Amino acid sequence: ASAINFGPDGAAYIADWDGMWQPNNKGAIFKVDDPQISGSQIRKEVKQLLANSFENEEESQLKRWLGHADQRIRLKAQFEFVKRGQMMTLIDVATSPSQPLLARIHSLWGLGQFKDRVTASFVSRLPLSDSDPEIRAQSAKLAGDLRASSRMQSLIKLLQDPNSRVRFMAGISLGKV
Repeated sequence: ASAINFGPDGAAYIADWDGMWQPNNKGAIFKVDDPQISGSQIRKEVKQLLANSFENEEESQLKRWLGHADQRIRLKAQFEFVKRGQMMTLIDVATSPSQPLLARIHSLWGLGQFKDRVTASFVSRLPLSDSDPEIRAQSAKLAGDLRASSRMQSLIKLLQDPNSRVRFMAGISLGKV
């Protein structure tokens, strides 16, 4: 198989060109799915959401979609926030422990897309001391990507974090800073 992807229907599609990189007209596309969930409500919702534009959606709905079960929907909401220039909304979600973990992570990723427009006050709000290790790790990574020298001491402190992923991200980020 040379490629695999998930369709809007939730099924996995696998491309098999048979002759490797010498085409021989014997290739096939296989569909892999679970018949028990192929027509489920979540699958129908995802298919509809993928087909729709998020351009006119309310902020509250986009926030909910940042925590959606399907990554494609989370990414679509993340990119819509970035397109609208809503950096403060993303930092609010990223720093809120009451928000779903995946919504917080996608908010941090979205903030990284504002790389050239970041202010010192924004950098000071990165949740580097959050109770969730993945949020600390993603925040440390973002601090490095932003070359946030003002957070160097926080990153140094994270080198002693109990979580190895957090320590790894802090070390890489210190190298960038």
